[in-house]
Amino acid sequence: PDRYAESFISAGADHITIHMELDIDIHNCLAQIHELGASAGLCIKPDTNPKVLNPYLDEIDVILVMTVEPGFSGQSFLPDAATKISTIKEMIGSRNIHIQVDGGISVDTVRACTQHGANICVAASSIFKNPMGTNASIKALRVAAEK
Repeated sequence: PDRYAESFISAGADHITIHMELDIDIHNCLAQIHELGASAGLCIKPDTNPKVLNPYLDEIDVILVMTVEPGFSGQSFLPDAATKISTIKEMIGSRNIHIQVDGGISVDTVRACTQHGANICVAASSIFKNPMGTNASIKALRVAAEK
C-alpha cells in the first residue's frame, strides 16, 4: 500500500484502507496516507482478533470488518461478525472512527451489522444480482438497516 498510496491519492482517492495482516510498517503507512491528505483505514479478516487494532486506533478513520473471507462476491455472511463489530465499537469508545462491513451484506444481514455498530455497509451481490434491480435493492437495504 505504501508504494501505491501517492498514485491513488493523486488520481483522486480520498481514502485508503489497508489490511492488518500485511507484513508492512502499518504506523508508517498510515502516516504517509494522512500526510498525502487522505483518510486512512484498517481492514481485518474474519479470523483476525480485533485487539490487533488497539495500537492504531488514534491513527485511523475507518475500520473495515470483513464479514466473509476475502476472495469473491456472493459468499454468505459469517454470523460471528456481529460480535466482532460490537467488540470494535467498544474498543473505539468516543473516537470518531467509522465501522465499515463488507461481505454477505443483504436485507437479512444488514440490520445485525448496524445494530452492533457498523455505519458503512458494502453490498454487491444483494444489489447487482437482485432481480428487483439496483434502485429497489438499495432502497430495501436502507430500510432493513434502519429497522
